[in-house]
Amino acid sequence: MLSFEAKLSKLNCNIHGLEILYVNIGQNATNKRALCKQCRCNDIQLHRNYLNEVLQEYIEKRRKDAIKLIQQLQFDFNRKYEQIMGLLDKIKEMFDSKLKEFTEKEYLSEFQERFFGWGNLTLKDVEDLGIMLSKDVEFVEDQVSIKEIEFKSEDLEEYVDVLSNVLDDLEELNINQEKLVKLDMTLPKYEREISQLDISKDEDMAAVVTLNSDIDIWNLQTMKKTVLKGHDDIVNTIVFSKYSNSLITGGREGTIKVWKCEGKWIIHDILIGHDDWITALAIGNQDQLIASASNQEILIWSYKQDHYAKVQKLLGHTDSIYSLGFLSQQEYLISGSFDKTVRLWEGKDKQQWNFKQQFYYHSDKVQSIACSNNKLFGSCSWDQSIRLYDQMTDDSYDCIQVLYGHQGKVYQIQFNDDSKILYSCSHDNTIKLWSQLQTNFWECFHEIKQDFHIKFIGIRQHRLISSNYYEIYVYKQEQIN
Repeated sequence: MLSFEAKLSKLNCNIHGLEILYVNIGQNATNKRALCKQCRCNDIQLHRNYLNEVLQEYIEKRRKDAIKLIQQLQFDFNRKYEQIMGLLDKIKEMFDSKLKEFTEKEYLSEFQERFFGWGNLTLKDVEDLGIMLSKDVEFVEDQVSIKEIEFKSEDLEEYVDVLSNVLDDLEELNINQEKLVKLDMTLPKYEREISQLDISKDEDMAAVVTLNSDIDIWNLQTMKKTVLKGHDDIVNTIVFSKYSNSLITGGREGTIKVWKCEGKWIIHDILIGHDDWITALAIGNQDQLIASASNQEILIWSYKQDHYAKVQKLLGHTDSIYSLGFLSQQEYLISGSFDKTVRLWEGKDKQQWNFKQQFYYHSDKVQSIACSNNKLFGSCSWDQSIRLYDQMTDDSYDCIQVLYGHQGKVYQIQFNDDSKILYSCSHDNTIKLWSQLQTNFWECFHEIKQDFHIKFIGIRQHRLISSNYYEIYVYKQEQIN
């Protein structure tokens, strides 16, 4: 390809039939000009057009070079980062078997916070492990030189010594930690696959739906079951109110039913507005608002004159919506979809709802949304991650932390009543408890392991229920400060 100067030197002036002279090349583009040798003019349209064409071609070439450079830098960094994480995983595996025997949090907290925050690796952790990261990027016109990122395995010796000393001390102390969450009971096994569950505000009732039109209400004190009938097709989703013992259910026939317990369970209201399966429900504003989802649409319902009336339809997602949540202290609705995005909707006086923001952080389907009783909310995905979002100074929202640790799809997340603990369940057979116990960052401080995939959880302050495909487990949990 001809250079910028060479192209100009070969340009002929159509007026005089002479070559154009290229003069006064400077750092600033405004100093570049072409003069005809004969007329010495620089205002002929032919000259100006050609000069602009060459300049644009030059700028485009530099832009493409910059894009290639950025892509190469990203590739090099990701490759080295994966190598580093692989080495860290190998080191962690060396000590996992012994650490399982000694889980006294008070003794280990300092070391766990410093060395075992594998889900939230910080630069300080990398420095402590002796990982030498260096980049020397020098831009000189068209050339970029990059020094290789180095990893010195011998620098890990000091770290290994520290861990060995900790393990030796723990073996001498022989400390055993009492579990924070204890299995209390198991409900009778179901023959049909469980499709959703929840636990009531007073923690005395569990609602369960399987692949039929019935809703089972279990009294967790007496273990007696009440069956609610009212849907004409399979019930997909159920939600207990946080403010009362009301229960909201959505079926494949497209209807939503509001149940209230007044000595016995009765249908208080029937909401008709969707044309297809109900895939998600949420209750907000002291039972005054209901949000429902079907396919890619959301309907907002407001309580007026002893029944719920449809207020508005919200559109924007490009795939089915499987989770909704109202932020308790804010006029916001959060929606999560299989289109891999999370959407934030703002309600003016809780009557007029408008789209506010969309988040594209997840790389796979968004399965669940969890809303706290303050400004914080979370999302989980089949990409095995949990993301937490908070309000910024300009009232917009952004992701403030990513929680890693699950080794399979994360099916559901939920805050407890005071929003101090976040629970998550996964295809990796675990329930994880996350909190800000030691730092401003959320960390996993407890894990419940089972022999099956955990698909659903229901949380209240002192009870936790979970299920796989056919069984439901009820746990009691201690107060966690």
